[in-house]
Amino acid sequence: MNIHAIAALIMAGITLYVGAAHLLLCRNHMWRRHHFLFALVCLIVAAYDIFSAGLYNSISVTEGMIWQRAEFTTASLMAILIIWFIHDYSERRSKRSIYFFIIFYFIMAILGILVPDVWLFSSAESIKHINLPIYGKITYFEAAPGFLFYPLGIMGIISMIYILAISIQGYSHKNKKEYFILLISIILFSAGIINDIAVAGGFYEFIYLIEYAYMAVIILMAITLSDEITISATACTDLRTIEERFSAVFKSASVGIALVNVNKYITIANAAMCEMLGYDDEHLQKKIFYDCMPSDDADEVYSFIDAILTGARDSWRQELRYKQHNNGVYWGDMSFALVRNSEGDIAGLLWIIVGITERRKAVDALKQLNEDLEEQVAKRTTELERSNRKLSRSLDILEQDEKAGRMIQFSLLPDELKDIGSYHFERYLAPSLYLSGDFVDYFEIDDNHIGFYMADVSGHGVSSAFITVLLQSFIHNNLENYKADAQDKLILKPAKLLEKLNEELISQNSGKHITIFYGVLAKSDNTLTYTNGGQFPLPILASDKNVKTITLPGSAVGLFAFSKYENLKMQLPDEFSLVIFSDGILEILPVKSLTEKQKHLETLVNKSDLNVKMLVESTEIKQKELLPDDVTILLISRRLKHGTE
Repeated sequence: MNIHAIAALIMAGITLYVGAAHLLLCRNHMWRRHHFLFALVCLIVAAYDIFSAGLYNSISVTEGMIWQRAEFTTASLMAILIIWFIHDYSERRSKRSIYFFIIFYFIMAILGILVPDVWLFSSAESIKHINLPIYGKITYFEAAPGFLFYPLGIMGIISMIYILAISIQGYSHKNKKEYFILLISIILFSAGIINDIAVAGGFYEFIYLIEYAYMAVIILMAITLSDEITISATACTDLRTIEERFSAVFKSASVGIALVNVNKYITIANAAMCEMLGYDDEHLQKKIFYDCMPSDDADEVYSFIDAILTGARDSWRQELRYKQHNNGVYWGDMSFALVRNSEGDIAGLLWIIVGITERRKAVDALKQLNEDLEEQVAKRTTELERSNRKLSRSLDILEQDEKAGRMIQFSLLPDELKDIGSYHFERYLAPSLYLSGDFVDYFEIDDNHIGFYMADVSGHGVSSAFITVLLQSFIHNNLENYKADAQDKLILKPAKLLEKLNEELISQNSGKHITIFYGVLAKSDNTLTYTNGGQFPLPILASDKNVKTITLPGSAVGLFAFSKYENLKMQLPDEFSLVIFSDGILEILPVKSLTEKQKHLETLVNKSDLNVKMLVESTEIKQKELLPDDVTILLISRRLKHGTE
């Protein structure tokens, strides 16, 4: 036996093993049809390799013709299987394209068995002597091909072009890795066929390579299909895991779960469903699920279930009563959902019940409790009416006290209109309650200095009003200290004054803080020294030239022990209006953002001969029945034509 025949037999054994392995896998129904076709391709290739080994080992042309005829028939059958395999592997839906090839090659296979030798071989011998470095001298004892070999060869080339086009299309549109391997396989296979056609036709001397091309195709496609087998095996394992988990959930779930077929019979139910309805699984599966409901509820459920089974609805949920086997009543939150099979057809219903019997009992108990409470409420109503009368009298007394407090607080305010030298002061205060958390004051410190401030205490009511009294007392005491001792100039130093006030408020631990703007006017040079303790909106200075806000950062007084304040000094115009609003004004302005509110106030202030009355009218403060916060306005103006120092 020559070495070339041994190589063919080795390849036959390998392909036979691969084909048998895939047939065993197909027996377990694990893979798609193209795995079965691949197995058949492997087996037919093994047969071709065996016939090739017989040809290579022939010692006469007559013996070689027997093996050539077997190769002809086998090659025709192999072409059918390869084209069919690639068609299935590429998942092409249309089968018309392969019918022509299958019919042609099937006819060729029949002819290869039945026709006489003159149809397959010519009268001339075609003995080939080939010397190769690896194989040595090889002799092919074969007859020259007859006319049937030519259509088989031409159709082989056409078939290669067809499957090559399928591979290129799949590589462009689908899984590139799989189709790349298929494409390489087809190229190698085509190269083998072209080589054998050329060798058989006498174009050049070389060994036949078709069995080696078959071997390359088998190996490459086996690698690709092994990846698919691994993925499918993993999917099967995952599917079993999911099924096990679903089974565990179905069996151990505390809610009732059952499957109902399209005929409305219960097909399977878990233990919780059986316990809820008082049946065992065997008896429950023989029932239509309507049998577990009172008749007056079953009619309503019937219409909704029909709507689901006809596809008009996908699901339905409602709280209903259920009849138990022992004639008891079980309340459940019931839901139905449509179940479809893999083809999308309606397969039945998923029926789920969440037990709410205890909740319904609690609702009934609560209803009874409410009835008892109503009786108790009726008894208490008379007592509450007596208490309300007492409370009303107490509120009258409290209102009188608040009015008295208001009189005291407002008595501490300065005159609504006051002139100090060439400076004119006006104020307006509208509390949201009887007592105000806002406070304003202006006073003459000495012959050259005038002090003023606007303050807003956090919160409302009595506690905030009390802090305004403490504030007024604090300022008044520092004013008296300065008049008694000219060295004590704290009243002339706004920043130092606020720092001391901050210490006082924190030490009293009142839980209140104050926003305050404090300033000192110097009459001699018409300057303003000021500091800001969190006052907002910012003071507005208006003159005949422009309107601007007086900006200076600073934290509220009484919040932080580490707070520090800064003095600023500015030269005032000869004639000006300085207006300070409390933050209550922001609540009633017709614009939204803080920036727009500040601009709106600047527009109100930018008027000649400005006075507080004009500001009150333009903001419509008096038209508000209930103010959300205290509103205070302080106006300081200087008009030289109205007087001199």
